[in-house]
Amino acid sequence: MTYFDLLQKSGTRLLITGDSLAYNRYSYDDGGDSRPNAYDCGVGMGSWAFALRDRIFTSDPQFIYGDDLTFDCESTAGIANDSDVPNTAMFGGRIRTLYPTDKAAFSAKIRSDMLVLYLQKRLDHPCLFDIAVDGVPVVRDVDTQGAKEDFAGYGLLILSLPCAADRDVHTISFTNIRGQSPAITVAGIGSRRTDVVLNGKGSQQVSFFIENFEDRIGRHKPDIILLSLSANDRVFIAPDVLRRNLTELFTLISNQLPDCKVLFLLPPSSHKPDEPELDMHPYTSLLTAEAYNRTVEYVCRSFHADTLRISSLFDDNRTSDWRYDNIHLNRAGNEVLLEAAAHRLGLN
Repeated sequence: MTYFDLLQKSGTRLLITGDSLAYNRYSYDDGGDSRPNAYDCGVGMGSWAFALRDRIFTSDPQFIYGDDLTFDCESTAGIANDSDVPNTAMFGGRIRTLYPTDKAAFSAKIRSDMLVLYLQKRLDHPCLFDIAVDGVPVVRDVDTQGAKEDFAGYGLLILSLPCAADRDVHTISFTNIRGQSPAITVAGIGSRRTDVVLNGKGSQQVSFFIENFEDRIGRHKPDIILLSLSANDRVFIAPDVLRRNLTELFTLISNQLPDCKVLFLLPPSSHKPDEPELDMHPYTSLLTAEAYNRTVEYVCRSFHADTLRISSLFDDNRTSDWRYDNIHLNRAGNEVLLEAAAHRLGLN
């Protein structure tokens, strides 16, 4: 199956992981050391990986944004809170927060035997409730309690709701709402479920993902992995060590996830523009980087993994156009990588 074929199926699981380039918070979140993992950032951050997740969700032809839904109770746009982490609203803020008393409802024009409801957890106003579709109870005791380690307490809560396939319009009701000051944030609704995990960790090498394979990769059982690594390896280890480590990582993937498709994102250039031959941390010359890139591509070919050279997307002579620092992408660079990754997945 192609990436596109997998993403047209409900139930596909996609993982975006690797080093800091796997979430690239730079120019979106200046939280520094307090954001070592992708899930320490705001769930609505606009970097390429977060935006790609949103594009996957909204590629469902029946997807409806939360702010396009009409509710029968008091509601406001966005997700007002006092979080010290920016970007807490999904889909660029195209969401709706409800302030119900004992119940709330909305209707959606979707023809399917399953509805996929996108909610956001709440660190500040959690609640419990039941859900009915067209008057039929389908889920009990939904808990929206957020946790700091899950996108600052406002992570996604995706629910699959069975419904009658012969109806064009469905009514979704929140009932038996319990909580001291309940707020229900509806990000959207659709008909096709794709679970996307973002768990990149900054400053890591391939060896970290070998040692922490189960936590970072295995337990998520992905059908597709977008893997961003080797930027730190090319600074601290030799190409032959990278080859051995990467071979070990791919062996773990192929043994435990034999049907998983991997798209490996090779890092952008990290050379110093006015001294392109300099090899001194944090800079890597283009010649040295090429040796590491060829090593990665050799291993990927051996395991039938696909590759995308981020460096091929940009002009090495105009790094200020796309680079935030010596290696990370600025907003313009993120947009370019987003489109390239979406293209490889068949999304545009």
